[in-house]
Amino acid sequence: MELNKYKEFISKYSKRDGIDRVTKAFLNDCKKMGFKKVDIEPVYDDDEIDIYLRYRNIYDIETLGNYLYTQANYIYDVEDRFDLLEAHEEYRELNIILSFMLYQIHELSRFDIDNVTRIVIETEIDYEDKFENQKLTLYKTGKVKLSDVKEHEEYSNTISKNDMDDIYNKLNQCFSNIKMTNADKTVGFWSISFFNKRDELRTIQGGYGETIEYDGINLTEYIQELIENYDAIVFDGYEIEDKIDYLSLILGGKDDSTESLYIDYSKNYLEYYISHNDGTVNMHHFDGYSVRILLDNIYDDVKQLVFKDDSDYVNDDAHHFILKIKTIKEKLKVYEGYYDKQGLSDNWPAFIAEIYHYMATYRDGDIFDPNCFTKRKKADDEYMVVNVAVKDVPQEYYYLCEDENVNITDIVVVPFGYDDSLRLAQIIDIDYLKKDDLPLPLEEMKYIDHIAEREDFVELDDDYEVDHRLH
Repeated sequence: MELNKYKEFISKYSKRDGIDRVTKAFLNDCKKMGFKKVDIEPVYDDDEIDIYLRYRNIYDIETLGNYLYTQANYIYDVEDRFDLLEAHEEYRELNIILSFMLYQIHELSRFDIDNVTRIVIETEIDYEDKFENQKLTLYKTGKVKLSDVKEHEEYSNTISKNDMDDIYNKLNQCFSNIKMTNADKTVGFWSISFFNKRDELRTIQGGYGETIEYDGINLTEYIQELIENYDAIVFDGYEIEDKIDYLSLILGGKDDSTESLYIDYSKNYLEYYISHNDGTVNMHHFDGYSVRILLDNIYDDVKQLVFKDDSDYVNDDAHHFILKIKTIKEKLKVYEGYYDKQGLSDNWPAFIAEIYHYMATYRDGDIFDPNCFTKRKKADDEYMVVNVAVKDVPQEYYYLCEDENVNITDIVVVPFGYDDSLRLAQIIDIDYLKKDDLPLPLEEMKYIDHIAEREDFVELDDDYEVDHRLH
C-alpha cells in the first residue's frame, strides 16, 4: 500500500480531540486527497457503532476513504445538521469515529512488508472422516517451520532470503486489500497472520473449496515448491470434492397453501412441510447422516439443472417456485419459475424422484400400518393361511405360508394347477387356523414358494397387474 501521501492527512484527523464535529474543512481535505463519493447507503441509525462495524474490515485506505467521505457528506448535508449534531452525541462525534478508523489504516503502515518479521498460516480441515491441522511459519530470515498436529510431526528448512522475500511480497500484495471474515467453514478454514516487529498481527481467514491465486500463480503450489514440502496444505492444497451444502425449494400451492423443502448438509437434516391456509401445518423432519448421502446422490442432477426462459410464458394454473442451491465451492444460486413441464429443467423428474424416494423410505412407520396392529404371531398349534388372487383366475386360492413377514397386498410366487407351474399371485387375506379348521385337508394344501422379486416378473409375467379386488 502506498501510504506516505496519506500520513500527514491521517495524523491531522486521528486525535480524538482533533475536531468535535463534521466540518467543511474535513470534507475539503478528503477531496484534496482524492477521495470520491461512492454508491453506498449511508449509516444514520442512532447507534454509532454501526458505522464502525460496516467499515472495520476494509484494509485499503482509498476504498475506506471514499466510503467515509461519502458518509461524512451525508451527515454534513443533513438539514439543520448542527441541531442534529448537538442533539445526538453519536453524530456530534461522528468525525472522531471516521477519523479514528482512518487512523487504524495508518497503523497498518507498520505492516509494510519491510516491517513484517514472520507470516503464520494455520489450516484446519474437519470433514467427514478426514482431519488435518497444520501450522506453517515463514520467517523473514528464510527459516521455515511446519507443524502437523495430527501426525505429531515437525518439518523445518531454510530457504534463500530472496525466495522468502518473494513469498512475502506475493502474500502481502494478495491479501492487502481483501477480507474473508464470513468464510464457508463446511470443510475447514485457513488463516494467515502477519506479525510485525512489535509482535502485533493482522489476520485474514478463508474457507476451502476455492483456489487462492495472485497474478495467475497458485499460491499453494508456489509456496510448496519454494519450501520444498508438498505436504503443506496452505490455502487449497487439499483436494475437496464439491458437494451440495444447502438446498431449499418453496412452492406456492393451491388455496394459498405453501410447500417448503429444506436440506442442509452441514446440519444433517431434511425438513418438508405444508402450511395450509387454515393454519394447519404438515411437517416431516429427517435427521442423520443419510441426508448427506441423499445430497451426494442428487448432486449430478442438481448440477445439470437448466431452467427455461419463461419470460414469454405465463401459466396461471402453474404454481410459482423458488429454488435455492449452494455448493461448497459455489455461491448461493436462486432460480424462480413456474412449476410445470414448460417452466422446469428437463431432468427435474429424476432430481425430485430421488428426494421423494428418500422420504418414502424413512417416513413409513407402524402406528398407521394395519398390517402391524391387525397382525398376530402364529400359535404353535396353528397354520398361517394366505388367501391369494391369481391373474386371470376368478377363484381365490388358499396356501400355507411359513414366512410370517408377508403382508396383505404382497406379490408372491405360488405353485399352481395340476403341474404346480409357478405363477404370480397377490395376497388378499391372512389368517391363522388350527388343523381342523383348514379349508382343505393338510396333506392337500400347497405352500407359497417365496415373495416375488424383480426377476420373477420378467420370467413369469411382464404384464402382471395388481388384482382389482384389492382396490
